[in-house]
Amino acid sequence: MRQDVLYRNSVTSEVKFKTVTSKSIGKIDEKDWKRIEKKLETVISNVIHPIVEELKAKFQFLSTSNTILQQQNFGLIKALEGEKKRRKRQKPLLQRVISTEDGGAVFWSPQKITQARDFLRQKEEDEAAEKARKVNNKLQQQLRKEEKEEQAKERKLQRQKDKEERERVAEAKNAQQQITVEAKQAKQKAQKTRRPPQKPKQKKQIVIPPAIELLDNITEVVEVETVNPTTGRPRRQSRLPQRFQSPDI
Repeated sequence: MRQDVLYRNSVTSEVKFKTVTSKSIGKIDEKDWKRIEKKLETVISNVIHPIVEELKAKFQFLSTSNTILQQQNFGLIKALEGEKKRRKRQKPLLQRVISTEDGGAVFWSPQKITQARDFLRQKEEDEAAEKARKVNNKLQQQLRKEEKEEQAKERKLQRQKDKEERERVAEAKNAQQQITVEAKQAKQKAQKTRRPPQKPKQKKQIVIPPAIELLDNITEVVEVETVNPTTGRPRRQSRLPQRFQSPDI
């Protein structure tokens, strides 16, 4: 209330001041300026500052309320998620063997207790079997994976061996071909450098005329061994053939 009164008074004084000064523009002295400045400071301190402070307080209140609402919303979301999970959970174990009687107390007979125990034991066995099955499946998958990796390694090693064998055979074949080519070239070179064989000289045949041949037959010497009386050594004596000797000889 006091702020409104001050604000109205300040506005009224400003209007009066404007009315007065509008008739005498340019005649404001230093005292009037100081008085105007003082009134402005009063208006700002008494009117504007409280409004600003109020706006600040409202802003802080709204910000705090917003933060609180966010936290509450987050908590409600978590609670809703927990409730959904709780509803998804199965009913308690013993409720499975409770009779569906309408109202009244529930009495547990020895048969129902035995059923509950059997059910619990069967459930544990099923869970253990399921767990063992999952472990076995995981182990089988691991074994199959390792087997595939081992087979891949063996195939890779076999391919490497086959490649090396092909390279070795190719190198041996190339070496054999090179040796054959070099031997052929050496043979051709040797044949080029070797002299051709000389033909054997034919002996000249001398044709003997018949007369000369007859003379040779006549002059055939017959060697007869005789003993030299002086030396005691045998000596040879030339005689004509029997057919050419005279009867006197």
